Amino acid sequence: MKSITEPPKRTSARDYNRLVFPSQQIWKFVAIDFELVSLREGLQSSTLNFSEPAFFFCLGVLVYLSREAADAVFQLVASFPASSEIVFTLATLDSSLSANEAASRSALTNMANSLGEPQQTHFQPQTLICDPRALGFSAISFLTPEAADLIYFQSRGDGLRAPRRGGIGAAVVASHAGSREAGNPQQQ
Repeated sequence: MKSITEPPKRTSARDYNRLVFPSQQIWKFVAIDFELVSLREGLQSSTLNFSEPAFFFCLGVLVYLSREAADAVFQLVASFPASSEIVFTLATLDSSLSANEAASRSALTNMANSLGEPQQTHFQPQTLICDPRALGFSAISFLTPEAADLIYFQSRGDGLRAPRRGGIGAAVVASHAGSREAGNPQQQ
């Protein structure tokens, strides 16, 4: 059995993928400008099979999308068969940050803006839970900064703690979600 917890030193992601999954290529990068092309259109140009469950990473992306484009990501994933999953990062609302965290976010936002990548969409995990459930997701979970501190940072001696200005979430498509059962989600 191969461990996939840590890639061997000096191994590229492509080589690591071949080591861990030698008989199949399971990861595919698809470059999409979400504000110009819908996720559905971008993925239709790939080899993704819309009738099979899929796993989506949306890490470090949602904050840079308009709310409409971010919602479209969740809508598309919800149209996939049961057990499809999305893992995503989100930036929380400024009102939920301390003064130090808000100052840090402001500096990061200014830097992103100067590079032509304005931060556009911020969420509260509590309100984000409602939207995916309505789309047909189940098993929605968030790794809060407090939980991350307990799980990953508690025994650190350097004082490093989980960032407070965002979070990581996951949502799994429920077996009864949407109208996927009526036909191919690619055509909806």
